[in-house]
Amino acid sequence: MTKNIIAILLLDPVSRKYIKTNITELGLMGIIIVNNFNEITDEMLKSTNNVIILESYLQNVNSYSDIRLFKGLLDIKLTFMGVDDVLLDTLKEYGNVFRADITMLDFEMLQAALFQDNALEDTSAIKHYYNDNVTFAKNVLQNEDVFDTQIQNLAHEFLSVYTEMLRFSQDLKELRVNHYELQDIAAKLSKDHALLTADYASMLKNAVTLNKGLREYERIMSQDIYSKIPLHNYPNKPLIIYLKEVEELIHQNSFIETLFEMLRLQGRQSVKVLRLVDGNNCRKVKALPDYYYRIRNQFLVSDITTNDFIAKVGDYSDILDILLTNKTGLDILIIVDCKSHDDTIVSGASVYINLCRNRNNIMAYDLKADNTIVNGDEDEEHLVWGHYAEYDELMSKEERFLFLSSRPVMQTVFDLYRLVATSI
Repeated sequence: MTKNIIAILLLDPVSRKYIKTNITELGLMGIIIVNNFNEITDEMLKSTNNVIILESYLQNVNSYSDIRLFKGLLDIKLTFMGVDDVLLDTLKEYGNVFRADITMLDFEMLQAALFQDNALEDTSAIKHYYNDNVTFAKNVLQNEDVFDTQIQNLAHEFLSVYTEMLRFSQDLKELRVNHYELQDIAAKLSKDHALLTADYASMLKNAVTLNKGLREYERIMSQDIYSKIPLHNYPNKPLIIYLKEVEELIHQNSFIETLFEMLRLQGRQSVKVLRLVDGNNCRKVKALPDYYYRIRNQFLVSDITTNDFIAKVGDYSDILDILLTNKTGLDILIIVDCKSHDDTIVSGASVYINLCRNRNNIMAYDLKADNTIVNGDEDEEHLVWGHYAEYDELMSKEERFLFLSSRPVMQTVFDLYRLVATSI
């Protein structure tokens, strides 16, 4: 078998009758000749999947069914050759077509068909494959005295089928034109859709960036106020635990969260955390845990009532007014004051605690050790929120909470809360 195989030629007995050229040399040029689809082997298909079929093959009774069957079974590319317009139009849905006079079949013609070289198509040899049969059928009907009734009926049926075939062929051409037009429209719509999708994605990205920038601008431009709110104006206020951040503690979020859970679970109280930040330190809000709800300058009351952890940059007066009015019956409000102002923002807090990372700075800030939480190793002289190595050993959130809530500093704060709550 030739190594340089370019195509398989299906040369059925009917097609052999019409070919006038010597085709024996085609094998030397890379063309494998078979008599039918059944002779095509897997070995052949490893070399090429190009299969050439001549229009004469369509005279076989099972030709169309064989084409559909083997095209579905085998990974083949079909090329049809002939001069009959009707046949070629019907065969376009199965593969490529090439107009050529197969009686003069040679290698150059086969090669042109494979590569769809339209310049080499034979447009002069156009005919209808069934013309001879049509002429014969008409002749039968014109000479009724010569042919018997059975032959005349066959002629009638043939002409009827042929007429329908021509009509279907014309319909097929129109449908194919419409199909191509719809393909063009679909391609244009797909392109437009892709452009619109890209524009929408870009617009959405820009909107997100702009919104982020506006929020950042709002934080930066939020007016910092330090007006003190008198708690005695709010008779229904919750108990206030005031945490003044002088220096941010290491693991401060864990401390606040643990205190929140202790008051909620062990104290059986409703609790909210309000974290206040200066506008010039608004970056700090970005680093807060996700469970914090960032309140903007314009907000809904539901933003406050439905969230337990709240953060606000700048002006806090409206938020505190809602929380201290306390129409929801809140039991405890933990205020985490991260503002740079030394004074408190409320007067008469129930429980007041300072947060100072470095215990050596207590005197520098004029703080008292008995109400100031520091970092470091636990001792009896300070309230210490330590750097706990046991974190790595804690396998669950529950285990971690039990460990942290049992720290001496947490017990001290909780006892202080209970003392104040009892006195109130």
